Amino acid sequence: MEKVFEIIKIVGLGVVESPNKEFSTGLIYHNKETADQKANELWLENTTEEDRNSGWCGLHFIVKERNVM
Repeated sequence: MEKVFEIIKIVGLGVVESPNKEFSTGLIYHNKETADQKANELWLENTTEEDRNSGWCGLHFIVKERNVM
């Protein structure tokens, strides 16, 4: 079994009762460091400085480890 790393887009709805929504970006990497770097780049490209500095940003990109055959 091989491990790959998928970038997932997390959208926070800003309401305590509502859970975050997860969406696959379709981006898959064989190297975790590369996936982490790309996730950070996507976050910076898709958020404003004001969002990032506000203490709560409703958009995140995370890396999840997946097993493939």
